[in-house]
Amino acid sequence: MSSKRSLADSVTESTESPSQHQPAKRTRLSGEQDLLDGLYKTIVTVYVGPHSDAFQIYKELLCHNSPFFKAALEGSFKEGDEQTVSLPEDDVKTFKIYLTWLNTTQLRYNFDDVEWWLCFAQLWVFADKIGSTSLKNKTIDAICATIKQNRDLAWASPHAVCYTFDNTSSDCLLRHLVVLHAYHNPVRNMSSVSNLEHYPVAFLSRLTSILFRNPQKWDSEGKFNNSVKLNFEATRYHIECSDTCCSETSNKKPEV
Repeated sequence: MSSKRSLADSVTESTESPSQHQPAKRTRLSGEQDLLDGLYKTIVTVYVGPHSDAFQIYKELLCHNSPFFKAALEGSFKEGDEQTVSLPEDDVKTFKIYLTWLNTTQLRYNFDDVEWWLCFAQLWVFADKIGSTSLKNKTIDAICATIKQNRDLAWASPHAVCYTFDNTSSDCLLRHLVVLHAYHNPVRNMSSVSNLEHYPVAFLSRLTSILFRNPQKWDSEGKFNNSVKLNFEATRYHIECSDTCCSETSNKKPEV
């Protein structure tokens, strides 16, 4: 008799079996207050990252906020029988930020001047994976707030931009946002941006297109006009859909 397929098996073929998991390094318990209130009663285990770090979380909390976890833990997959979910390809730090948001609706993270965009991009991609529109919009809020509070923030690194373009669709507003930030960022001269050749071609193509469509933002010497007002309203990049919906309809792509 064949073993029951997992949710991951139904999405993509995987060469890793659950038995290959290493012992969990850490255990976290989320939603203590809700348990006291009698709302959440069933504890499940989520294994995250290549070392299978273990997090114990209330099933009701996970399922209420994510169609992905609901399908895994309440469906006919083996995760539902074992009450465990394995996320070997996901980042542990990102998952911790997710858990904090899950319990408090607030994003708490350590700001990194170098890889500031990567933190947000990983969280947005994870939110997209688990089907949480609310978390995606909350991440957009954090990105826009960070940009507004740090006018001279450097471009997202080539690694962060590559991650964004590798893990999103061509019409994703997250792509548009990282390009728009590069356009508005007061870099004195395009040639001063180091490692320009390491950025994705699609990113540079979009950026060049915006520059040619909006030459008034650059002076006759090719230098950026610092007097141009930044316009990063988070709601322009929100998804118009509740977490209970399977299909998502984005707002109209913002114009520069």
